[in-house]
Amino acid sequence: MLACGCVSQGNDYPAPDSGLPVSGTDLMPLDVVINIASGNSTQTFYSTAKTGSSAFDALDKIAEVEATDGEYGKFITSINGASQDESHYWMFFVNGKLASVGSSSYVLESGDEIEFRLMDSQEAGALMGY
Repeated sequence: MLACGCVSQGNDYPAPDSGLPVSGTDLMPLDVVINIASGNSTQTFYSTAKTGSSAFDALDKIAEVEATDGEYGKFITSINGASQDESHYWMFFVNGKLASVGSSSYVLESGDEIEFRLMDSQEAGALMGY
């Protein structure tokens, strides 16, 4: 199961701190939408991020986030006081699709719509084909 902060092997995205060169046009601020869904509530934030920022960076800028460092990056355990547990996990979506990498590995692009959704394990498993 790929939960927030976890990364599948062979991801296609450079890490935010990969040291890849950026051009002058890449230094423009990025406009992103961040949705945080927990229970029956969804909070929507319109934010600006720096070029090279990860989805985790953008989330951490607008919300109270608890995470642990893992082998594949940040593993989110709580957002704005809503914590995952043995049967609920924070899942990470990019532009309406389940992300193939963790939030700390996904480099934002202008116009991205990011969602962090607290899902029960059965729902998350079904979404991932388990």
